[in-house]
Amino acid sequence: MAYRVWCHPAPEWIYFYDIKEYKRKKIPKPPDFKPDIDAKWCGKPKHRMIVEPDADDFWRYLLVDGSEHPTYKMIGWYYGHECKQPMWLQPPFIDRDGALRQESYFVPRETLRPMSEWRFDKPYHRVTSTTEPYWAD
Repeated sequence: MAYRVWCHPAPEWIYFYDIKEYKRKKIPKPPDFKPDIDAKWCGKPKHRMIVEPDADDFWRYLLVDGSEHPTYKMIGWYYGHECKQPMWLQPPFIDRDGALRQESYFVPRETLRPMSEWRFDKPYHRVTSTTEPYWAD
């Protein structure tokens, strides 16, 4: 079985789930970190953040660069609705391994919000509209 584990010191933020089970049942997977944070990993310093078209518009998508493993860098982030720009949508394609990849948004890392805009003091703040700023009280 293929498993994906993301951990945070707070136990209520830990998820352990079977990726194939979510794909087989065609149900949305939970975010990597409660309540709305999904980490997107890249293995090369120039790679872009890949976000699927059915991604939640109000989750926060965080690009994590693992090219200098074991050091991981948080590059930047966007809300789902900010990732879904028509200019970043790539059609389905065959990757180097011969696998068919679904159409996805390839978000350039240079356009992401900087980590300085991330509010760590309000981990459970969730926006409910595309016009509400993240830092609003």
